[in-house]
Order: sequence, then structure tokens, then C-alpha cells
Amino acid sequence: MNKIKVVYSPKVVSEDHNVSPSAIKPKLLAEHLQVHATLKDAVEFVEPVAVSRTDIIRCHDEQFVDDVLSLKRPNGFGTKSQSVVDSLPWTNGAMYTAAKLAYQTKNPTCAIVAGFHHAGYSGFEKLGYFCTFNGLMIAATKLVEEDGCKRVSIVDCDMHWGNGTDDILGKIDNKGHYTNISFGKYFGTMSSGENYLLYFNSVKTQLQWFKPDIIIYQSGADVHENDPFGGILTEAEMYERDIRMFTIAKELKIPITWTLAGGYQRDRDGGCSYVLKLHTNTFEACQKVYG
Repeated sequence: MNKIKVVYSPKVVSEDHNVSPSAIKPKLLAEHLQVHATLKDAVEFVEPVAVSRTDIIRCHDEQFVDDVLSLKRPNGFGTKSQSVVDSLPWTNGAMYTAAKLAYQTKNPTCAIVAGFHHAGYSGFEKLGYFCTFNGLMIAATKLVEEDGCKRVSIVDCDMHWGNGTDDILGKIDNKGHYTNISFGKYFGTMSSGENYLLYFNSVKTQLQWFKPDIIIYQSGADVHENDPFGGILTEAEMYERDIRMFTIAKELKIPITWTLAGGYQRDRDGGCSYVLKLHTNTFEACQKVYG
């Protein structure tokens, strides 16, 4: 297979990354991939292109956007941080850059960023934190408005419902361009890994019906059974989840891009090496399916 294009820049990481255990993941995963025995030669890093205010307000209330950017309103981490604000065009831009590359090249890509799907049309306070602007929808609408894409499917395998994405879809003029398949809406902590994996049969059917030009895949690591915010899958089941997602995309000949989404486990020493391993497994699954 061609090298997996990985979109990343230090600009996506704010200085306030200690607010959430997952916020430092992009930097650590980028460093990890660069020295990984089997993946370092299988990936190619690409600089993101920042999105504009115009791109953001396609999906969000204009006043909400301006209040966040001017520090009049807290960001998704609950702070009024210039560092977080400075990172937002780049985190959201990384998602768009990866999606555009996948759409144009027809090869799988990854945006090493997180924190999107709880951001609704005019905020996030009632929907969930750690998300400020919804990069999934910003990327999707920009693809449709500017790049000739007709339909975009978001397949959200984070442990939590992508309620912000659904909120935006209920507020903008969808015109049949977008779908959001969010596992977190249906699978809680009482669900089984077996039923979770079986749902990919329905995912395939939904994608066959909708016929998207691209899939934006949220490969959340918080679905792992030991994640402090929930989780029901073992590491092996998470790997199988990724295999099934990439296999469906390949069989249906739909370009796919993915992003990190959640994952909040800490190692005993306070690090997050195990979460990095879970995200690395997604790269290995992609390599296996497309290799």
C-alpha cells in the first residue's frame, strides 16, 4: 500500500494540554510513530492547513464562535485560554486536510487530533466537554462546499454519543449530504463487545444505501474496557473493530480518514503509553487491510 498520510503539526497542541489526559496525545503519538519499528516507514507526515472563521461558522452559531475566539466564552476545556484558541484552526484544519487527502487520493489517511463530536451548533455545555468546535462537521461541510464532494458519512466509534454532530445536523441545511453513525448512542457500559462488533453489519448496510464519497472515522480509544470514562471492548476487540471498519471501506471502495477521538487511561507513572498502543493498533489494522 502507499504510505499512510498522517496530518499533524505541533500547532494542534495547546500549552494547556494538562486539562485533559487526551489533549497531549497528538504530540506523543506523532513522536511514537516516528520511532515505531514497523510503522515509521509506513507513514508520511503532512502539515495541516488551518481552517478559517468562515469554515467554522458553516457549522456553528456565529456569536458562539466569535465569543470563544475572543475569550469572552470558555472553550471546551472550560478555560479562557489563548493557547487553546490558537490551536483551534489547526486541530480542525488537520481533520479537513486529512479528509481532503483521502477524498482526492482514495487512500486512507489519519488526522492526529481529537476533541470534536460534543461540540454542537451553539455550544457544548449540555453536550459534553473536551470539544470546542466540531472538526468532523467542519471538514464534511468544507468538502461539500469547496471540493465537489456530494455525501459524507461520519462513523463515530468513540464510547460516547456524537451528540454535538447530531445537534449540528439538526440545525444546518443538510440536503442529504451528511450522515452520522454514532456507536455511543446505542452501546453503553452494559452492552457486550460481541453486539458492538455485530453492529458493523448494519454500518455496512447503511453505507451501501447512502453511498458516501468519504468516511470520516472516529476511532475512539475510550471504548476500551479499562477507560475511566466507560468502555466495553478488550484490546483484541478494538483491533477487530478497526479491521471491520477498514474492510468495509475497502470493499465498498469508499475513501476513509480517521481521527483519534477519546482515550483517557493513565499508566501507573501518569503517562499514557497504553492509550498510544491502542491508537497504534488502528494504524496496524489499516496496514493489514490495505497492505
